[in-house]
Amino acid sequence: MQPSLSADVLIGTQTLELDIQNISNAQSVVYDYRHPNKEIIEEGYQWALSPVINYRIEF
Repeated sequence: MQPSLSADVLIGTQTLELDIQNISNAQSVVYDYRHPNKEIIEEGYQWALSPVINYRIEF
């Protein structure tokens, strides 16, 4: 598990959210795959910091 940080602001019927995934910048293995030309298994790592911004209007 990697820690994340989330914050939101509610103004009337509008919501602005900021969610930052992987704030510790951990390099976890997400998947393994076999390289077709090299005949080896390579690992895929997750991305570094991943910010997600959401804007919502409710009516």
